[in-house]
Amino acid sequence: MRQVTEYTPEAIASVEKLCQLLQSVPEPKRRIIAASMLAYMNGIDAGIALERGTKQAAV
Repeated sequence: MRQVTEYTPEAIASVEKLCQLLQSVPEPKRRIIAASMLAYMNGIDAGIALERGTKQAAV
C-alpha cells in the first residue's frame, strides 16, 4: 500500500472526528468498536491489494 507522507486538512479533520466518536463510546464498548474499525480498515487494505494483484495478473 502507498505510504502517505502528507495529510490533507480534510483527512486530519476526518481522523479527529473519528477519534471524538471513539472517545464518546463507553469504555466497555470502546474496545469492541476499535476492533471493528480495525477489521474494517484491514478489509479495505486487503481489497486494494487483491485489486492490484488482479490488475497485475491481467497485464
